[in-house]
Amino acid sequence: MLSRAVPKGLPECSKRFICRPAVRSFGTAPPPSVPPKSPYNIEPNTVDKSKEEMRVHTRTYSQSQYKLGKHRSNALELIQQVPIVEVEGERAICDGGAGPLGHPLEYISLQRPGVVERCKYCGLRFASKSWAAH
Repeated sequence: MLSRAVPKGLPECSKRFICRPAVRSFGTAPPPSVPPKSPYNIEPNTVDKSKEEMRVHTRTYSQSQYKLGKHRSNALELIQQVPIVEVEGERAICDGGAGPLGHPLEYISLQRPGVVERCKYCGLRFASKSWAAH
């Protein structure tokens, strides 16, 4: 048996545990734990599914709405449906329409005739009534 060097100055009880060889029996290992079967850890290709398992496990990746990539926003399409805001004068002020929940005030110059200007935060379109009359 190999002897280990025991540092001097340790109490006798500590020396007893350091010098003892580690013995492990492979027959005393606990049995492998199998997680309980629940609707959340079932295999999708299990043949013997209960009604609860079928109800929980109905959608696969091929049926997912995100199959073609991440969700695309249709905000530009929706803002196009909002009519152009006609303003008297040469300057429009846009705050997003939600008061304190909107965006910072945006001062939009409407001095170019026949041009519809957009708010850089929300995309609302503004035009001058005086230019529209000409």
